[in-house]
Amino acid sequence: MSRLEKGVALPLLKVENSASTPIYRQIEDQIRTAVLAGTLKPNMQLPSSRALARELKVSRPTIIQAYEYLTFEGFLESRHGAGTFVPKMLPDHLPEPTVQYPDARSSKVSAPKPLSDVGAQFAKLTSHSYRTQYSAFLPNVPAYDLFPFEQWQKLRNRCIKQSKPNMLGYEDSAGSLALRTSITQYLAVHRGDVCDPDQILIVPGATFALHLAVTLLSNPGDKVWLEDPGPDGVRLTLKALNRTISNLDVEPDGMDVGTGIRDHNDARLAITMPSRHHPLGVTLSLAKRLSMLRWAQQNGAWIIEDDYDSEFRYNGRPPCLDAQYRFHQQRYLHRYFQ
Repeated sequence: MSRLEKGVALPLLKVENSASTPIYRQIEDQIRTAVLAGTLKPNMQLPSSRALARELKVSRPTIIQAYEYLTFEGFLESRHGAGTFVPKMLPDHLPEPTVQYPDARSSKVSAPKPLSDVGAQFAKLTSHSYRTQYSAFLPNVPAYDLFPFEQWQKLRNRCIKQSKPNMLGYEDSAGSLALRTSITQYLAVHRGDVCDPDQILIVPGATFALHLAVTLLSNPGDKVWLEDPGPDGVRLTLKALNRTISNLDVEPDGMDVGTGIRDHNDARLAITMPSRHHPLGVTLSLAKRLSMLRWAQQNGAWIIEDDYDSEFRYNGRPPCLDAQYRFHQQRYLHRYFQ
């Protein structure tokens, strides 16, 4: 049996501490590649985790993590009381190694399989960098110094103590029913919107919600009204989904709906932030709201409303937040569209 001397590290392993790839992943990749390339033969014993950690000057848990994952994949096997080995029996046809070592700094990765057209467009999107330093008036950043962390922690602990088995498993694909029910109660009391939990869908974030809505409600090439200026993320998502963007100026009372109806009447979607436009902060007027609603009904179009911030105000109520006002407005719209 081929055997490496115990306590001597594999000379082919190189660790680059400054690399972005975690050290355990570097070790995994190099051992996997060595097995695929035949450098590490079947039934060959590897150094103990303690010896390899000492030679590479890394922590032992790092080596254990790499060994355990490679064992899970089938590239290594652990023999009780003996150590870690390359399996005796390897498949006759192993894939070609894609990472060339020994030097991690000069590693080469083969070109990935081509993405779909939509995938290629999304790959071009500029990722949003998250700020590590927070200060006043940053967009989309709350006042962390005012957040009630202590109260939040108490509520979190209470929820965990009352947890049920299904909380650790798969939930309804639309989201937790208890959460959706609470949202409908809030909307009914504070917004005057009466709806059913089945009409609520919980998603990971606004970008996913936009992606899902645009995909379900329109086809590639369809026109979409979009406020100009507007969020870059929305614009990039529409481009990646191959929708035709109809830019509409933002006036003191909101999106130029009149131009949209005149020049882009055949649009399939309208995406708007009526309560407080980003970044200009204007509010879409009631006259323009009614005009947009009538256009959508007459043309079978959809309106995607981004109501991201309407309840955060310095004074007064958000537009249409008063339930009585909403009742009269809805009754007027009902008569208007009959």
